[in-house]
Amino acid sequence: MTLREDGTYDWDMEGLQRHALLVMQGLEAAVENLDDSRVLGDILYELGRKHARFNVHEDMFDKLWHALKFGLEDALQDKFNREVAQAWFIIFRFLCRKIIDGMLEHRAKMAEEKAKQEVTQDNKPPPEKNKR
Repeated sequence: MTLREDGTYDWDMEGLQRHALLVMQGLEAAVENLDDSRVLGDILYELGRKHARFNVHEDMFDKLWHALKFGLEDALQDKFNREVAQAWFIIFRFLCRKIIDGMLEHRAKMAEEKAKQEVTQDNKPPPEKNKR
């Protein structure tokens, strides 16, 4: 998926399917590690860093819930009810919050490094002019 200048997206369906599989694998890993907050935190933090490098915006996660809910309804069928949806939504929001925290922290570190580089460059003496 690429963002056009007009704010709309070009959809790469094969890439989207690969990403959907990765999301489901990530959800599986997260659910398997719900009882180990350190491992889960590390997984989600790194996932946030990766998403920040791809310039993912926080509001994109809201769109993901609808796709996930659709997939859960399809997979669980008659077992999918309001209570199940609410439980998954709570988990989803928790995971998103942790991923977004990783994204924000990564962006803050990148901005800090960029600012340090700019200060370093500003403090360099100007290049010497050719002496005749």
